[in-house]
Amino acid sequence: MATQNSDLATNYLASPPTRLDPTLYGNEKRYVYASFTVGAELAIADTVEFCRLPKGARVTDLRFIAPDDLTSGIISLGWDAGINSLETADPNGFLEVADGDMGNAALDYVMGDDLVGWNRKFVDEVRILATVTEATNASTTLVWELVIEYVGGGS
Repeated sequence: MATQNSDLATNYLASPPTRLDPTLYGNEKRYVYASFTVGAELAIADTVEFCRLPKGARVTDLRFIAPDDLTSGIISLGWDAGINSLETADPNGFLEVADGDMGNAALDYVMGDDLVGWNRKFVDEVRILATVTEATNASTTLVWELVIEYVGGGS
């Protein structure tokens, strides 16, 4: 029976050892929480900036919560090209339009590993944006909440 090594184990066991990516090994988890109250109707192509993630951040988990908008409201969730334009912008990287419909029911979305944002390490500071693809209603009781867990990215 043979033992096979992952890329992490291979780098660690190499002689001399290869420097390990700190976002993959023994790093502190960091969290971002942001909320947005939909006080005015949002139109198609409007964006909401929730937060920024630092250069070097590797996203390990994401949750987006929105109440039932009663009649309309579809969004996608992703990132821009970064402050130095080093990233490829992806407005659907965390939440695709097909999954972002809050017009008929409340939305409690947890990112799966099938999207490009999962386990992605950003090479530039990026803005995390919701992009409206179907207009929303205006209401002071509609609060969108976003929680992102990541490692790396400095302090």
